[in-house]
Amino acid sequence: RHPEESNMKYISNPNLKKIYDFIRMLDADDYPNAFINFKEFKLLLNEAKTYKNGINGKFRIIKKK
Repeated sequence: RHPEESNMKYISNPNLKKIYDFIRMLDADDYPNAFINFKEFKLLLNEAKTYKNGINGKFRIIKKK
């Protein structure tokens, strides 16, 4: 898997289930984490858990090179 393929902008017709599945499937050690680009930052997402009307998880923010 190429790192750019982990960009959440590639989720078509996003909904909570698709977002959760995308983050969860990229949580393995061999894959680059799901991420969102925001200006000069990259938000890396992992350890997603669902609850009634949303998703909780961990994130890390790094400055892009």
